[in-house]
Amino acid sequence: MFPQVITDKILELGKLSLLFARVNRATFHEDGITPESDTDHTVMLGLSVCSFASACMSHLDIGKVAQFAFVHDLVEAYAGDTNSLGMSGDVQIIKEERERAAFLKIKEQFKDSLPWVHTTIEAYESLESEEAKFVKAFDKIMPKVTQFLNGGIQFKASGRSREDLEMIHQKQLNAMSKGYAKDLPETLTLLSEMMKRAESVV
Repeated sequence: MFPQVITDKILELGKLSLLFARVNRATFHEDGITPESDTDHTVMLGLSVCSFASACMSHLDIGKVAQFAFVHDLVEAYAGDTNSLGMSGDVQIIKEERERAAFLKIKEQFKDSLPWVHTTIEAYESLESEEAKFVKAFDKIMPKVTQFLNGGIQFKASGRSREDLEMIHQKQLNAMSKGYAKDLPETLTLLSEMMKRAESVV
């Protein structure tokens, strides 16, 4: 028989999951009204990243890919979401500090009984495996999917132009191509194609 604390911690994970589901992102559903939740995004990423890996990058461990997709944004249950489109350096620092504090809270909460949670987050954030880099890169594709599906409503509401979006996209693509995604040409190609689709509706 497993310890009673396991039962208690599974209940806490349930509560954390429901809290995670109530975190709304800056993006919207196709209707342009319903906010995309963190769990909407996580399911979309999980389905997409595993399917793409199976079709185009079969050398990857899809089980590991799926695990990283599950936890990649879990800290936002406590930290909240930050709109990263054109994010300044100061906002990036604040985001990282807030998410670090949230990670430490999750680690403290589950480390003694369900350590898979924090160790998987740590393995993802370390970017030491190709699977982690792949999931992190693919995560950047998902906002382009929702932007296309909702007709670019979020960007249109910001008052910026299509040229502004193209510049933001090019800057992101250049940075990723030189950084953690440099050895993921298939993912970068899909990202570039999805950027064009998102730009086409703005």
